[in-house]
Amino acid sequence: MAKTAIAAKIPSEWKQSIDEMCQLLGITPSKWVEGVIGEALKRDNPDTVRSLDKRLTAQIEELRSELGEFSA
Repeated sequence: MAKTAIAAKIPSEWKQSIDEMCQLLGITPSKWVEGVIGEALKRDNPDTVRSLDKRLTAQIEELRSELGEFSA
């Protein structure tokens, strides 16, 4: 699928929040925006925000489990 670039002006606070989420998810802001747009358009994409959220949730649970082993 061919891709094209788009631009938008957003509040600085939003950009900071996006950057923080992307750092946690291990993705670029462009990939995050692509996922958000895909979700809004109801397009299937394995890198959608929902998919990334599930991946992050699984990673958090795995870390909690590992930390639990150390505290026992």
